[in-house]
Amino acid sequence: TVEEAKVNPAPDVAPNVPLSEPIEVVPSVENPGPVGVTAPVEDPSGIGHLTVSALPRAKVWVDGEFVRHTPMYRTPLSAGHHAVRLEADDGRTYDFQVRVRAGAETNRVWSFDQGVWMGEAPR
Repeated sequence: TVEEAKVNPAPDVAPNVPLSEPIEVVPSVENPGPVGVTAPVEDPSGIGHLTVSALPRAKVWVDGEFVRHTPMYRTPLSAGHHAVRLEADDGRTYDFQVRVRAGAETNRVWSFDQGVWMGEAPR
């Protein structure tokens, strides 16, 4: 902080330079900001991963194509929105849209018996 800078000046500051005025620090190439803080980097390939499970077990279709039975683990998909259909062995179905982000993992667990996503707070 500015107050800390007044008490503990940086080592490269000449000792005879007064620090009585606040200094505005503007991040730049020379001063990128706090150490350890980085912005998320998009995966240039535009691929993310989708994990889907269901209780009870279900078949999974993504964009109209059968992928496998649940659990479907870390399936690579292009970034963007995808239509997903779950079909339980007893015939119940659930359709939803999911957004896959490049370089990220998206995880969903559907409970047919409760009719809710598992792990989400009740609404």
